[in-house]
Amino acid sequence: MYKSGVSVEKGADQRRKVAVDIRRSKRTKTLMAKRMKLAATTSLMTASGGQFAQGGDADLVLPATTAEVNSLLRDFVGAQTTKSRTHCLKRLRKYLSTQPEQDDDEMRDENLSSRSHEVASIPGAIVAFIGCLSDGNAEQQVEASWCLTNIAGGTHQDALKVMDAVPYFVAFLGGDNKPLQEQALWAVGNLAADCQEFRDHLMRSGALVPMIEIFTRSKVPELLSNAAWALSNLARGTQTPATPFFQAGIIRPLVESLHQGVRVLEDGTVDSVAEKRSLIIECCWLASLLTAKEPEAVYALVENGILPALYNNMHYRDFRILTPLVRSLGNIFSLPGIPADWLNLFITNQSFVALWNEILLSTVSSGAAPGSFLNSNHALVKEAAWCTSSMMACTDAQKSVLSEYGLVNALQVLVAEAIFSVKKEAAAALFNYICDGHQGRVNEVMTPPVLRAIIEMVTQPDIEAARQALNMIHIVLSLPGGPGCVESCGGMDALDHIIYMEGGDVQLKDKATWLSDTFYGGNYGVEEEELQSTQQMVPSISQNGATFNFSAGPDTDSSPGSPASLRKGLSNRPAWMLQQAGTN
Repeated sequence: MYKSGVSVEKGADQRRKVAVDIRRSKRTKTLMAKRMKLAATTSLMTASGGQFAQGGDADLVLPATTAEVNSLLRDFVGAQTTKSRTHCLKRLRKYLSTQPEQDDDEMRDENLSSRSHEVASIPGAIVAFIGCLSDGNAEQQVEASWCLTNIAGGTHQDALKVMDAVPYFVAFLGGDNKPLQEQALWAVGNLAADCQEFRDHLMRSGALVPMIEIFTRSKVPELLSNAAWALSNLARGTQTPATPFFQAGIIRPLVESLHQGVRVLEDGTVDSVAEKRSLIIECCWLASLLTAKEPEAVYALVENGILPALYNNMHYRDFRILTPLVRSLGNIFSLPGIPADWLNLFITNQSFVALWNEILLSTVSSGAAPGSFLNSNHALVKEAAWCTSSMMACTDAQKSVLSEYGLVNALQVLVAEAIFSVKKEAAAALFNYICDGHQGRVNEVMTPPVLRAIIEMVTQPDIEAARQALNMIHIVLSLPGGPGCVESCGGMDALDHIIYMEGGDVQLKDKATWLSDTFYGGNYGVEEEELQSTQQMVPSISQNGATFNFSAGPDTDSSPGSPASLRKGLSNRPAWMLQQAGTN
């Protein structure tokens, strides 16, 4: 099985990775790695199920200046009564969790972070908050935890100061006080998102087991969503194995939560439960993290039903769900030697393939459906193209199905029309489709527009994409009539550009030089004339985009001495996926 994502020969071993993390990406506000807990979006529940009394929040006066914040903290530390201490604590909590009145979301987030940093920088403030966790009553514990949660959502240095509160957060997670459990989940989630050191400390402190207990047993959707989000952050990082999560029992509740996300009715429509939508989003992100771990972990998830659970949620036409869902599928399909039925579950279902084609073509003029639900989401298209490159690393029979259902055509459109980052992933997918040199598939894929786009990639500053493009050009050059096709589309000029440019990647120059010498050497013109006269293998190129005719012979597998064999067994995770969002 051939896995794309890196098109290099030398140095390919450096890119073999069994367990990798998801690429760094900017999530939407609801999917931020760290989250400020806002008063307007939070509903605290008591252990008995009633609304937690917030004591007239609307009447609380917020400090307006740094001097007033300092004064309030002094009042809080020096308060002589429980009532006055609680009142000061609530004002500080509201200050740390109230959105400034500005239109730009990023500016509001920056202002909240600056507020948390302002409070964290005041000597004794965090120590006083942590003191409430041990000495305060239940209400003060909730308010202090909330303050610490938002401080942990700030800078690394601020979050480091909150780490002393971890034993209290772990204790709250294992308790039966729902408001404290919720606050502890938020705080642990923010700390886990900061760095690997914090994640390791949280794991050693015993945070994992009670978090999974909440995720398994709670009936409150909001608490379940927070637990899934916090667990996702705890699972991040290339150094975080999946085994402890599985040993603590994460598989069953994760798969069940995904299965319960939607209910497909007899008429084929989807009955989505609104309050569960955020839970499904978080569960898909958690699945995307766990499927990027050890192969054993992925097999355990598949054996316990993760594939049909993910498939069921394809019915959500929501990019917030589809993005992590597609990423999860890409992680699963990228494993070398997976059973054929894993992929067959999806590619033999026409409704799935129709949706997949819609996703792939949603950002290009040639295939975009009017009013598409995807709203030209390039990030999702990029994920889908990357996943498709793994899907294309399959059997000949499966490749035939993928071609019949239009996926090859969709990739061709992307290579010709999409933005560069998507074009690059689509090219990798097409490489997997033709990497064995099968003449029929090469004829199908390498139309003039596609070949021109691939040749153009050779001259781009992206070295990885240029190497991938050279490998695809190598395949074409190795077929009868191929050198003429490549030359007619500007291939010789592209090779010369690489060979004679100042500086540049040495391996890329060596590859281009070898291709030029091998296929455009001293006998190039003579050989072409002989081929044209004896076998009529002239490439057919027309202005309307007709396909090339590389050979008049039968469609047989042909090994052109191309880099196909060098791709075998490589993990299909390109460089842009090797760093997880927010991981230091």
